[in-house]
Amino acid sequence: MITGSSHITDKQLILMEKNSMDIESHTVDHINLAQQFNPYILIHEMRDSKQYLINLGIKSNILILPNGGGSGNILYRLLVGKYYDYSRGQLYNIINNRNDYNLNLGFNRYNIPSIAIGNYTTQTEFESLINQMTLRNQIVIITYHRIENISDSYLTVSTAHFIQQMNYLKLSGVKTITLKQYLEGK
Repeated sequence: MITGSSHITDKQLILMEKNSMDIESHTVDHINLAQQFNPYILIHEMRDSKQYLINLGIKSNILILPNGGGSGNILYRLLVGKYYDYSRGQLYNIINNRNDYNLNLGFNRYNIPSIAIGNYTTQTEFESLINQMTLRNQIVIITYHRIENISDSYLTVSTAHFIQQMNYLKLSGVKTITLKQYLEGK
């Protein structure tokens, strides 16, 4: 959730949360925290994003880092634990870094890796990724930035493509849970 986002309304956020979707903090201004060394700006981005959701009645314990960046910033690492239990950090591109993605390399609660799915991701690539992770008996955290029928960004996935991917997961027998459910051990 980016505070004041034009992509989603407060009403939609509340409805999504009531329908068991994870709604988590995504900073106030969507800046790359890896390049931010001003503690006041870092605190503002983390604290105020969380407070915005709290004001809507949404509890957020996970910070989703814009651009997957920030976890290497020492100042960020010193501050994030004050506001969040976890943060999703490293963001892998399914095309370029698929073989590097491995949650078994060690768990860092403030740098949880995930794979970004965008309009560049073909159904074949998506299915290949799921099949590889299933064969390795590995967890994969899939990140969708935007799901809508107007594609103005490489990170936007069409509704039809998203449904096709979710159907593949279901037909493959892959258990799907939210990141929050995983971290809570459900």
